Amino acid sequence: MARIAPGSEAWVIVGQEELKLHRPSHALAAFRRADPERGWLRGWEGYWGYVAGSLHFLGRHGEALEAARETRRRFPRSVYQIEYETREFAALGEVDSVRGRLEESLTLPPGLWARGYVYLDATQELAAHGHAQAARRILDDGLRITAADTSDTPAALDLRANLLLTAGDWDELSALARRLAPRDRENPAWLGYLGVAAARTKAFHTADSLSAVLAHGNFPYSYGLPDLWRARISAAHGDPAQAVARLQGAIDHGLVFDDRLHLDPSLAVLRGYAPFDELMKSRD
Repeated sequence: MARIAPGSEAWVIVGQEELKLHRPSHALAAFRRADPERGWLRGWEGYWGYVAGSLHFLGRHGEALEAARETRRRFPRSVYQIEYETREFAALGEVDSVRGRLEESLTLPPGLWARGYVYLDATQELAAHGHAQAARRILDDGLRITAADTSDTPAALDLRANLLLTAGDWDELSALARRLAPRDRENPAWLGYLGVAAARTKAFHTADSLSAVLAHGNFPYSYGLPDLWRARISAAHGDPAQAVARLQGAIDHGLVFDDRLHLDPSLAVLRGYAPFDELMKSRD
């Protein structure tokens, strides 16, 4: 279809597949062959998110910011365009701009995300680019926002857990995950949160037991997530070789290889370990 209909939306599918192969340059070329004025792309801010995300992974943050601003121009009431801009401002170290966008995000409908989700991305992006103090302040803001959120949706609960994990609050994270794991048995995340918290508090037998459950449990349509959680547990356990092997297993089982893996706080300890750094390199 991409050949017989130049500018077709089919190029977006090509780009998505290139991202799964960890080829951001190829993905960007495909996305740019799609015509954003054509068909359903005209009403979908996600197109610009893919363009910005590919540029971001390539380290071209100025260009990514321009793509994010184009999203804002076209979709001013979308919280997703806030996330695209915030990610680039964080990568560029423009902390005041990050804070302004975060405050604005709370005035917009959350879409499919939980209220305050953009705070998690901003925290992790700032930390990954060496702005630890600013990241911690924004993380604390995110924790306050989610603590005040009385909704009990899966998205809100997972956001809360993610923020607690990023903060290293192992006691509260464990309490939350223990409460939710029995009622959401097909979601590997709750066992994963428990496993990481156990490993980080040196309860290694418990962490290993939870990793085994993740390895053999029934988690339909999880696309490598159990393996990703096992990789995180191994990293917390201090076994980088096993962590990388399990991360490769997650990718082999369908985990989408996007730029967020380099932000993952549970994998941060692997940075500088040659096999992990090699795995993170693009395949362009």
